[in-house]
Amino acid sequence: MITIVDTNPALIEALKAGHSPIHEPGFELLITDGLRLETLEFVSSATDEFEFGDFLYVAVGTPTTYGGAAPLPALNQPDRPTS
Repeated sequence: MITIVDTNPALIEALKAGHSPIHEPGFELLITDGLRLETLEFVSSATDEFEFGDFLYVAVGTPTTYGGAAPLPALNQPDRPTS
């Protein structure tokens, strides 16, 4: 199971409906297939009931800092907005 967490409820609802904010050919098909096969889920909080897998990948937003560093405070609480 792949679980996608985002704090934007509108984005989560769009993804649950199979709509992608990323304009990449075939990406919506991957989303709808994952939803249909129940191998993909979207939640709005890391506190929602789901089990963490063996691997956790956290993607933090951009832009980076003026020096080019990633916004690392987002790693401390990935289920909370950084701004």
